[in-house]
Amino acid sequence: MAGKISPETVKAVSEYTDIVALIGEYTRLEKRSGDWWGCCPFHHEKTPSFYVQPAKKMYYCFGCHEGGGRCHFL
Repeated sequence: MAGKISPETVKAVSEYTDIVALIGEYTRLEKRSGDWWGCCPFHHEKTPSFYVQPAKKMYYCFGCHEGGGRCHFL
């Protein structure tokens, strides 16, 4: 199975990665009611539409509809 990452490895990386800190390296995030909002790193925008939910380790942009997180891999 050369060249493929095992589901166990993906799960381990997901569990140990702080998704807010990781995404915060690409865009400024602001905490609102336990979740985080910022301008989307995938497209240019002036008002924040990018949502990060750390409890679920997921993100979603209401502008361009890009999203992902642990649920996409497991």
